[in-house]
Amino acid sequence: MALERHSGLLESLADHAFPAFRDRRTPRDSLEVLLDAIEAEYRAGFLVFDDLGALFWRLLEQHQPVADAYAERYPIVIADEHQDASALQDAVARRFGQQRLVVLGDTMQLIHEYRGADRDRFVKHRQEAAREHQLVTPHRWERVNPSAGRWLTQVRNALYGRHATRGLRPDAVVWRNYPEAWEGRGVANRVVQEVRDARATRTIRSIAVLVRRRDDINPIEKQLLTAGYFPRRVSGSEFEDARREIEKLPTLKTIATVRRYALERLRRLCPTFDSDLMRQLRDRLRVREIKPRGAAPRALPFLRAMQPIYEHGAAGYLHSMSALLAASKDAGFSCPRSQQARTIRDAAAQLEPGCDLPTALATYADIVRRAAMAPQPTDRGIFLMTAHQSKGKEFDAVVVARFSEERWPDDEETRRLLYVALTRATRRWCFVAPDRSPSPLGALLP
Repeated sequence: MALERHSGLLESLADHAFPAFRDRRTPRDSLEVLLDAIEAEYRAGFLVFDDLGALFWRLLEQHQPVADAYAERYPIVIADEHQDASALQDAVARRFGQQRLVVLGDTMQLIHEYRGADRDRFVKHRQEAAREHQLVTPHRWERVNPSAGRWLTQVRNALYGRHATRGLRPDAVVWRNYPEAWEGRGVANRVVQEVRDARATRTIRSIAVLVRRRDDINPIEKQLLTAGYFPRRVSGSEFEDARREIEKLPTLKTIATVRRYALERLRRLCPTFDSDLMRQLRDRLRVREIKPRGAAPRALPFLRAMQPIYEHGAAGYLHSMSALLAASKDAGFSCPRSQQARTIRDAAAQLEPGCDLPTALATYADIVRRAAMAPQPTDRGIFLMTAHQSKGKEFDAVVVARFSEERWPDDEETRRLLYVALTRATRRWCFVAPDRSPSPLGALLP
């Protein structure tokens, strides 16, 4: 049975091959079919990151000497951010931590339950622990902004359901309202206004604009670009387009389909690319040849950049994309997704002209994998991401965009997510909210 990858389904089900790790996410009717598809991918040599945990557990189960060797090698196990652990990850920690297990975590930061995290599993560790130590939140803000640290402690207590002492809101906390009728444009304009004001503050070097849903990112990004700001997207999903490229290119059998895909990719990487220029390129990139005659001078570098695709098809895609990105930079078009562009350029630089497609894809995949695993600095610039993607990062300022009742309702999951979003900042906090239906969680912010 042929199965298409869809919504990350196959990439997140390898753990479910073991009955002990099946939970509410486990498909009831199609599990065996999906697991067969995963096994077929294993046999074909295909792996994704989420496969590694399941394969490691299989190794421990089937080869006891390996499990014994690991347990002897690591007599002390420290499980950090363990509130986000899946059942399999928790089982590995317990298996190796029988001599000494230190569990670090905070149930108020449990926001990735879709990956199998479970509050009760974490609470069980607290109940079984010989000792428990609690780290008080404000320590992170003592040097920079003590009043903000006290305010965040009050916010945590209120969101957690405890009584929160009402105190003065620090000057570093800003509210920007927009008319509800201007929903999309109003949000983006207020975000730009806040970015402008925050950047005027000498102490603010990094700003994170956080949204609740992915579909809120593009209009804000477009408005920031129009205003002359170049936001970056920093997260594991930064390289999702690259993964799709690697899967898509082998299916493009004609020059026309590769050419069309390259131009679409260029538009995504360079959202300020001129529409008239794009029309010129499409008019002069014919089925079998490039027609530069009559093209405007500024179009010629882009037409020349497409030559590797006309000579080598999909195998020439990376060389063409690298040249297209260079021409875009020379023409002054912004490329906010600079990390994606860098992986394309690095791959093209390592490839010989005329290499075959498998070699090109293998090189590209290796560079993407290493780039995705490398730490990404967030100490300077403007960053745009979902609140979920901000976890583990730190910025001088955070802008919670579209802080509305629709996006940020008052429920347990949203309370935890808001707490995570607010604790990403060290100096400044901004809420961009509609004037008539702001989030009810705003009433819990002392």
